[in-house]
Amino acid sequence: MLPEAKRQNLLYVTLPYEHSVNIYTFPGGHLVGQITDDNYPNTVCSDKMGNVWISSEVSNYYAQFNEYTHGGTTPIATLDDKSGNPSACSVDPLTGNLAVANGCCDSNHVVDIYVGATGTPQVYNPKDLFEINAITYDSTGDLFISGNISVYLTGTDWFRYGGPGFRTFRVKRPRTYPHEGIFWDGRYLTEVAQPYLIHRYAIVDRKAKYVGSLAFNGLRAWAFAIEKANLAVADEDSAYNGVIYVFKYPAGGEPTHTINLPEDAARIAISVARP
Repeated sequence: MLPEAKRQNLLYVTLPYEHSVNIYTFPGGHLVGQITDDNYPNTVCSDKMGNVWISSEVSNYYAQFNEYTHGGTTPIATLDDKSGNPSACSVDPLTGNLAVANGCCDSNHVVDIYVGATGTPQVYNPKDLFEINAITYDSTGDLFISGNISVYLTGTDWFRYGGPGFRTFRVKRPRTYPHEGIFWDGRYLTEVAQPYLIHRYAIVDRKAKYVGSLAFNGLRAWAFAIEKANLAVADEDSAYNGVIYVFKYPAGGEPTHTINLPEDAARIAISVARP
């Protein structure tokens, strides 16, 4: 890791088959560091302090989550994920709880919540999703997950702050794409609705009110992350080498930066430098 990395906002990109996590300046896209992993790094998320959680998949039924400081390369904490095959994670800005979606492949399709990002998780079953693709906390501690409710339909479930469990949560704008992305931008819930489109929703009276869309030119959105006026999107259509595009948010349009990768990104996260 280059010493100057700790003073800049960073984009973390997991590359499972490269056994590494590449770290770039954000939004500039300059490679400043790398974390290597003998297993398969996959899921990644950051907290409000800039610390980053990265999953290391040991087998189909067991993974570990390692925590790193912003710009650090040595884990400062480790958690066991025995539910297997984590597909996404998010950190509650209010409590510091770490939520992990285990919704891939042969896993149990559950959400593990590590209270205070420590210890043994509390395990919750989503109401109607049989495959969980993405997860995000909003600013008030509510947790949203998205995934498949049938082969061709996608859905969203909601875990209210302090609530007993997940409830079905439907957005009013139709979505046909089996999306891999859902993210709280600080004001709105955003998600990949169609291959070239991200929808934005305001949460009003326990419902999602559509407020607009963000379109990309010639891009199939995969994982994405937002930091204020910048948006990073992983392109899922690259044949051999992955690409991440950076756009102005919420304008969209043409990318302002392009980051070429040695393979397709599994997941991405933005870690904000502390003042």
